[in-house]
Amino acid sequence: MRASFDILDSNRDKVSTTTNGDHKTHTRRKSSVSSIASSDSNPSKTAINCKNITSQAFCPRVLVVASPDADELARESGFDRLTTLLQPFGDEIIGRVCIRDSQSITLNCENYSVRFNDVIGGGLPTTSGDIVNRNVVLFKTQDHESLLKIQVEEQENFLNWELSLSYRNQLKRKLYLDQFFRRIIANPPVTSFETFSHPVACVYAISSRNANPLETLAQLPKTINNGTPPAEYINRDYLRTYVLIHHENEDDLEQSRTLLEKMKRQFGLHCYLLRIGRHKATEDQYQVIKQSCWITAHEELASIDQSNNNKSETDASAPPSLHNDDITEIQQLVRSLVTQSIIPFMERCVTVWNDQVASSRRGITGRFFSASRKYFGGGIGSGGSNGLKSGNSLLGSITNSGNTTLDVPVGAMATYKQLGFYGYLTPEATIRRLADYAFMLRDYKFAHSTYDLLKRDFLNDKAWSYLAASQEMAAISILMSINPPQSILSTKTRTDIIEPLLDSAIYTYISRSSMPTYALRCILISSELLCTVGSPLAASYDATKWLLKALDEKLVGRLGYALLMERISNAYGVHGEISEINRNRRRGTASPALDQNNNTSNNTNTNRKTKVSDLIQSTSGGTRHRKAAFWLLLAAREWYDANDYKQVQLCTENANHVYGEMDWTVREDGILHRLTSGHRTKNMIDQVDLLSIN
Repeated sequence: MRASFDILDSNRDKVSTTTNGDHKTHTRRKSSVSSIASSDSNPSKTAINCKNITSQAFCPRVLVVASPDADELARESGFDRLTTLLQPFGDEIIGRVCIRDSQSITLNCENYSVRFNDVIGGGLPTTSGDIVNRNVVLFKTQDHESLLKIQVEEQENFLNWELSLSYRNQLKRKLYLDQFFRRIIANPPVTSFETFSHPVACVYAISSRNANPLETLAQLPKTINNGTPPAEYINRDYLRTYVLIHHENEDDLEQSRTLLEKMKRQFGLHCYLLRIGRHKATEDQYQVIKQSCWITAHEELASIDQSNNNKSETDASAPPSLHNDDITEIQQLVRSLVTQSIIPFMERCVTVWNDQVASSRRGITGRFFSASRKYFGGGIGSGGSNGLKSGNSLLGSITNSGNTTLDVPVGAMATYKQLGFYGYLTPEATIRRLADYAFMLRDYKFAHSTYDLLKRDFLNDKAWSYLAASQEMAAISILMSINPPQSILSTKTRTDIIEPLLDSAIYTYISRSSMPTYALRCILISSELLCTVGSPLAASYDATKWLLKALDEKLVGRLGYALLMERISNAYGVHGEISEINRNRRRGTASPALDQNNNTSNNTNTNRKTKVSDLIQSTSGGTRHRKAAFWLLLAAREWYDANDYKQVQLCTENANHVYGEMDWTVREDGILHRLTSGHRTKNMIDQVDLLSIN
């Protein structure tokens, strides 16, 4: 790759002299540069999809604790247990979900999701310092690279080069979104420094076959993690919900409804009835249930191995399928859980934690008392912790319906210096949980302001993993809150806030916490979001800079290396797309969109001038199409070294929209000529082998 830089740089010098001397050559090059849009008419589409995936990835986790009879009922439908039955239906909630933010403004959220799990982090760390949080991995790089290799080979076997270039580019985007980006951010492990994987709610499930249903429900909490208590940084005060699974063909519906009323009287109103198990009918009334799209690379590799083993056996089991009415019932159950129980519970948590904990730290007075607490004591026995306990007692009455007493563990108020993590009742842990809840409720501006409260405390305690995680999410919160054309990321915010946050977070992840996979997650999410904020320089300068950081730090394998080079090319393509959009706004079409959210106050004209000035500044610097094509060639060389010649051909075809009409690019010592002739030779060899076999 390094040698190709020299070749292309020398060729670029030659084309410059030719352009100055020959106006005809200059005109031909200009037309080819403008035609790169035909290879991908909407470069920012993939980045927008990544933004939607990010909003779905950081969603509430729901713990599922099922009785043996409930799991048996799921196995009769072809699933391992009840958790695997519910998981695909949590990937996307049907319909819109209404959420009330911190300002009591109702938000209508599309594509909301929840994640169902059946275990939570167990075991109590006993070491001190940052040893607890070091060397935590999101995924195994080897598993991720192996899965990516399998998917690339499957796609190459499927590709037919008679297909249009745009359709092949669409398949390539799907490969990146589903097998690379989604797998990296899917299902992070349970850690102390972020609470996205901590349970927000728990579903206790029994079936109508149970002989002692109420007694079984009362004993189910003791079976979580096989009786092992969770770590003391995991909040025990999550929402308790109860589900009665009624089998339509075997049990009496009236008896199940009577039992449901008894459950509501004993355990509270968060009780639901699920009716499944219809009679088998025609095949068109059944649908095959696909596996959840949020499984990790390790889980998908295991699934592929199991599928290959089943193909070699004569009694291979068919994929699970459900009756259409059963599918509708499960979808309605999951929606009811989210809209009637989980979302209102999280909204109450945000209100209580903000009033009792976070509000005391906002402003100058809050910072003064925070400093006095650090230097003059007031840790476990301070008034702040008493207020926190009162808040948890209030929420405990909500979650436990007034019938369950929560035992507070000894380390719940432990400081970072005592055990190497913050106990879940400490103000630091509560504020972090508050920020994560706000992010999961998609109140991104409030989430950013809450993450910002924690930086000084984590820095003073040298809690590096906590610091990096809060800075990462603070930057992502800002980027998620930008929605062009209503709002566009300003240059000041980009350079003075986001860049320092990302720089510190990535450095801390890699150098201080030894967590390179978290650094890769931070880089991928932030670079994709920077391509969606309406600023060309955010895409062509910032996004490419962080992607180059991932390449320099060798955070990915060979195939990931090639994909990231293609993402750098795409970021330069986004620059040209946004520049053209902003240029059109400057000509008169931008005023209604820019003024959509402006008030009639005295600051209206000032805000409008600021936004227009940002647009004027952001459209300078050309289209970056040549840089986009240049990085496509570098990606093609990486695919060539990996012997993925169809990927090479796809990259070179896209690059030819720029280089195709330039005479110097067909030189035999140029990288484009070598790559093109290389994959043509490979295709000829494959055809000869195919003829010899026939």
